[in-house]
Amino acid sequence: VITGLMTNACINKNSRAAKELGYKVILVRDGHSRDAKEEKQGKELIEKYNKQLEKEGIVELMATKEVRFKE
Repeated sequence: VITGLMTNACINKNSRAAKELGYKVILVRDGHSRDAKEEKQGKELIEKYNKQLEKEGIVELMATKEVRFKE
C-alpha cells in the first residue's frame, strides 16, 4: 500500500520498483500529494499519475476509505 508525498518522484518510483519486485501495488488515490504553487496544478498532477500508473498496470487504485488490512 503506497501513500506519501512527491507524487511525481517518490510515489511514481516506489510504485514501479515494488511492481518490478513482484508485489501487488495498491496506490491510495487520495493518499499522496505534490508541492505545487496552485492547488489546481497539484490536483491535476496527482490525477495524471493515478491514471498513468493504473493504465500501465503498475498499481490498483483505492480510496483511503476502502483500504483494509487483514491478518
